[in-house]
Amino acid sequence: MNTDILLAAEGQADQLQAGFEQARKFILAGEKRFTRFSEDSELSALNRSASKRFPASPDLFSVIALARRFFHLTRGLFDPSILPELKRAGYDRSMEVLRDLGPSPPV
Repeated sequence: MNTDILLAAEGQADQLQAGFEQARKFILAGEKRFTRFSEDSELSALNRSASKRFPASPDLFSVIALARRFFHLTRGLFDPSILPELKRAGYDRSMEVLRDLGPSPPV
């Protein structure tokens, strides 16, 4: 997800370690399912469906419903439907890859 996440907890060390590991696995699994940079992700499958019926998982459906809600609450300021514009702007690969490539020449 290309972001830093800080987890903090109190408790017994062995339980904390197990909890942090469970949280790490949950975050990595979500990244794998919902990234647009992997052809195997559920989000990529949804993007490829292009207005056809798509059997979204309950988790993806919840994320999309929440995104729509924020689109309406912000009167379009938050808009997750800008994939074509992102690609045209050069954001067609993950940030890790783009950082390694360096700045693109102006179009």
